Formats: sequence, C-alpha cells, structure tokens
Amino acid sequence: MRRAALAVLLALALLAPAGPARADATRAEKRRAAKLIREARKLKQTGDRYARDKRFKKRAMQRYKAAARAYIDAHELVPLSTIVFELAGVYDARNEKRWALRGYQRYLELEPDGDEAARAIKRADALTSDLIDEDGEPGDESIDPTPVFGEDPDPEPDPDPDPDADPDPDPDPDPDPDPDPDPDPDPVPEPDTPAPPGRNLRWSGIAAGATGVLFLGIGIKYGMDASSAADELSSKQGPWTDEDRKRIADGESANNKMLLFTLLGTASAVTGGVLYYYGRRAGKRADGGGDVAIVPAVAPDTAGFAIVGRF
Repeated sequence: MRRAALAVLLALALLAPAGPARADATRAEKRRAAKLIREARKLKQTGDRYARDKRFKKRAMQRYKAAARAYIDAHELVPLSTIVFELAGVYDARNEKRWALRGYQRYLELEPDGDEAARAIKRADALTSDLIDEDGEPGDESIDPTPVFGEDPDPEPDPDPDPDADPDPDPDPDPDPDPDPDPDPDPVPEPDTPAPPGRNLRWSGIAAGATGVLFLGIGIKYGMDASSAADELSSKQGPWTDEDRKRIADGESANNKMLLFTLLGTASAVTGGVLYYYGRRAGKRADGGGDVAIVPAVAPDTAGFAIVGRF
C-alpha cells in the first residue's frame, strides 16, 4: 500500500510543474503519462550522447524518434505544456527545423510567461533565421507532431499594392550572348601523350646491364673457388685420396660455372650497353628508330644473347 502511494506521489510530482492538465485525466493516466515522460527524457539524453560522435548518428536518430513517440503518447493522456516544449527539443535535435519551430511557437502560445519561455523564444528566433536560407523539411522517417503542436497557421497574404504607387518599370532584357563564331559540335578527344622515343630501350638496357653485373659477380665467385681448389691440389704430396679426387671434381665444376656465368655476364652487359645506346639515340631522333629484340643464342660450347632489329 505504501509503495502504491509513493508511486502516485512520484507521478504527481513529475506532472505538477509541467502545466495545466485535463481535468478528467484519471490517476492511472497520469501515472502512465509520467512514466512515458521519464522514458522520453532518458531516450533524448541517450540520443544526445550518440549525436556527439558522427559514427553513431543513426543510433541518435533512432533514440530521438522513440523519444518523440513517447512524448506524443504522454500528451495524448495528459496534454501538458512541458511536453510540448520538450518534444520541440527532440525535433530540434533531429534538425527538423520547421516542426521544432512550430513546437516552440505552440509552447509560447500556451505559456507566454512560462519557465521555458526565454529558451523557446531564443530557439524560435534562431530557427526562423535558419529557415530563411534552407528548406528544413522533415526526414523520411519522421513522426508527425501535429496532435501536439497543432496545424501550421495559414501564411499571411501579401498586402494589396498601393494604387497610387508607380508600377515598377520593366527591367531591360539581358542582351543575347555573342554566338560562338566557330562551334565544334563533335570535338575529337585528344590522344594520350605517347611515351618518349627510346625510353623502353633505355630501360631494357639498364635491366640487361644489371643482369650482366650480377652474372659476372657469380662468375668471379666460382672462379675464386676454382683457384682455391687448384692451389690446394698443387701443393699436394703423397698419394691421392677420395677426398682429393672430389676436390678436383669440385674445382673443375667451379671452373666451368665460372666460364658460363662470365660469358653470360659479359653478353648481358654488352647487350645492355647496346640497348641503352640505341635508346638514347632514338630519343634524339624524331622518327624513333627500328624495332629491336633480344634473342637468346645457345651453342654447344657457348651461350649468350643476340640483338635482332632495324636501326
């Protein structure tokens, strides 16, 4: 019994400062309205927190929408001027300026000297200034607050013109712009700028030269291994062992690899130099030069590259 009485007192405390209510509102309706107002205020506060971060704008709009529903339901039970003001704040937060303005105006109609009158006047003036420069139409998922705010008043008609006033003279028509003396109805798109002549040859020469240096380095390494094996075996005394014979075979293999990589490196370096030379030459000539191709050349006792083309 004490808990029920406390709930009734709390509901009356929430509703009492809000303004005049329906005389026939039942105690249950007042309790229900008080609960809806608390729920709406909580949703509005949550929406304000989400609205501080652009990433959660959608969540903020959802909380504002739910708050608007709760306020409208509460106003249907107990039509309080505080609900009108707070609902206008919800539409203000949703940036639905026309309905927010109408809500503040409705509150001022109900409570011209109310506790929130100063804030309502300030926001109404700001929204009126904003709506001069922008549309401010409600969003697609908005809730119509007409049951709370009422219908928009009819726009004031334009005053009748003064019959004694001189009519405004017709402005001079703008002169026709000068026609294009040589219109181009079907412009041809500019072709892409071609690559500088010889650039591909120069880059191919650089790549071939770098490959040649790499091969020469490998050849030098194998040459050093072959020389080391020869020095060790030249000072060998006594009978030959299996390890010595293996060392001989390793030295011969290193010597063959040295010859192969030295030949490949020399051929690549020469090819790279030739390609770079003709690339530079083609860059200085208007007609570029001929087609050049690198073809590997392999013989039973040699390997390398051949340059085939027209220069």
